Amino acid sequence: MRLGIIAPALPPQRDGIGDYTANLVQELAKQHQVVVFIPQEYAHHPIPQVEVAKPFSYSQPKSVSNLPKIVADYKLDWLLLQYNPFSYGRWGFNPWLPFAMRAVKRRGVHFAVMFHETFVPVLNWKFAVMTTWQRFQARELWRASERCFISTEAWWHQQLAPWSGGPRPIHLPVGSNIPYLGIPPDEARSRLAIAPETLVLGYFGTVHGALRLSWFRQALQQLQSRSLPILFLYIGPNQKEMCALFENLPIRADGLCPPAEASLRLSAVDIYLAPFVDGVSTRRSSYITALAHRLPSVGTLGEHTDSLWMSTNGTAYLLTPAEDQKAFLDAVALLALNPDRRMAMGREARAFYESNFTWERIGGELIYHLTSGVSR
Repeated sequence: MRLGIIAPALPPQRDGIGDYTANLVQELAKQHQVVVFIPQEYAHHPIPQVEVAKPFSYSQPKSVSNLPKIVADYKLDWLLLQYNPFSYGRWGFNPWLPFAMRAVKRRGVHFAVMFHETFVPVLNWKFAVMTTWQRFQARELWRASERCFISTEAWWHQQLAPWSGGPRPIHLPVGSNIPYLGIPPDEARSRLAIAPETLVLGYFGTVHGALRLSWFRQALQQLQSRSLPILFLYIGPNQKEMCALFENLPIRADGLCPPAEASLRLSAVDIYLAPFVDGVSTRRSSYITALAHRLPSVGTLGEHTDSLWMSTNGTAYLLTPAEDQKAFLDAVALLALNPDRRMAMGREARAFYESNFTWERIGGELIYHLTSGVSR
C-alpha cells in the first residue's frame, strides 16, 4: 500500500501526535510505502524508509489547499489525517481542511481521519466560541472520510454519534511513545542514586487540567505519615509546577528527558499514579507507557474510560472512581504495603499492554481496516 499521513509535527518537535506518528510509520514502513506531510515550520529527524514532505504551513491555515495536488502526485492509495483541531491552526481554526480532504478524494485518493481530539467542550466563553468552528470541522472531516478512527470510545458515544453522514468510527488506541529498555528496577535506582528501600511514586507526562494534581501530593503525604521512606519521581517538562506542588516534600524532577533517560526513570518507579479527571482511557499515551514499563499503577474510572479497561481492573492496574479521592488513596496504600501484589500487577500490566497497545498491533489494525469494508 502507498499511504500518506498528515501530521502536526515529527520529533524532535515536542508534540504527542508527532511522536505517535513517528512510531506508527516506523512500523508501517516495514511493509508499506509511507510519506508523511507536516507543516513547513518544523524540523524533523529522518525516519528510515519514510519520506517527509512539508507542503503546508501552520501559520497559514489556508495553505492546506495545496495538499490535493501534492497528494495526487504521490499516487497514494490512502491519505490518513492525524487530527487534533489545534494542530492545524491557531485556536483550532482551519475551515479549509475538510474541503481540502474532499478535493483529495476527487483526485482518486481514499481519505481516512484519526481523531485524537475532536472539539473543545463548552467550559467557558472562549471554548464556547472556539467549539463552533471546531465542531463544524470535525463533523465535515468525519463526513468526508471513508474510514474514521478514534483514540477513545468516548469520541463516538459523546461527540460524533448525534451526527449523521459519516462512517462508523473504529476504536484504535494509541501506543507508548517511550520504548521499554528492560532496565531492572534495582539497576535503575542505582544509576539514579535512589536508595533501595525508598518507595517511589511516579508520573510521566505534561501537567494539565485533566489531572487531579492535589492527589499526587496527598498520596505521598499519607504514605509519609506511615513512616515509609518515600519519593515522588516526576518525568516530564513541567518540573517547576510539580516542585511547587510538592514544596517541602521529597520530589525528584529532572525535566524533559530523551526517551532512554525517561525509560530509565520509569523503571525506578514502584507505583505509577494516573488521577485523570475524566478517567484512564486509550488516548492517554503517558499511562500506556507506564503499562509498557511493567509498572503497577493506580488510576481513575471516568467518563472517558473505555470498555476494554474493565476486565483486568484489579489485576493489571487498580482503577477507582474519578470523584472518589479516598478510594484512590486507599488503593495507593494497598499497593505500597504489598510488594508481592505490585510485582504480580507489573507482570499483568505488561501482558495487557502487549495485547492491546504495541505498535505492531496498532499498525496491523490500521491496515486491516483500510483494506476492509466499514459499515455506515
